[in-house]
Amino acid sequence: MTEHLSDHFRNAIISSHTLRVQDLIQSFMSFLEDELPINAPDHVKRKYEVIRSSSYVQRACDGDWSEPFADMDDATHDLLSFALEDVFIVMQGIAPEGCYFGSSEGDGACFGFWECDEED
Repeated sequence: MTEHLSDHFRNAIISSHTLRVQDLIQSFMSFLEDELPINAPDHVKRKYEVIRSSSYVQRACDGDWSEPFADMDDATHDLLSFALEDVFIVMQGIAPEGCYFGSSEGDGACFGFWECDEED
């Protein structure tokens, strides 16, 4: 079994049209809930479990701040931003071979698994 996602996810978009931290957390955690490889590296699985157990992440996934002008205090936003950084680590840890996880060139609000240039 592989530790990475299959090539099916090469150049796959996971989230687009938003940079709101709560939207990104919701999209990425939903993806991980369905697609985290069983044989993902242990450190990736542990980090995912820590993120998933966060009450703030759970609230974001439940849509607590899904309204366009949802009231989120600065401290909560900061905590979700730190959690989002950890989610990026998990997503990068399972990226298909030869790919990275991040925003696409030319569209900073389009996140997915993109092929690495040969020079990288």
